[in-house]
Amino acid sequence: MFANKIFKQNPNLEDKISGFELLSEIKFKLKNYQEVFSYKDSIFKTNENLNEINNAKLFENNKVKFEI
Repeated sequence: MFANKIFKQNPNLEDKISGFELLSEIKFKLKNYQEVFSYKDSIFKTNENLNEINNAKLFENNKVKFEI
């Protein structure tokens, strides 16, 4: 599948989320609800990863500001 090739190229997390959203919309229109849930779960997990990375960056930035 074309989408699997894209995901193997290691896109950034925002692109992964967009890809999962697009795939879930396609599968929903095809009434393949099991795959829709799978893609929605992937969106949730990828969003969590993105938030963890962003929070860690914010923490480090604020830590540096506080130390100065």
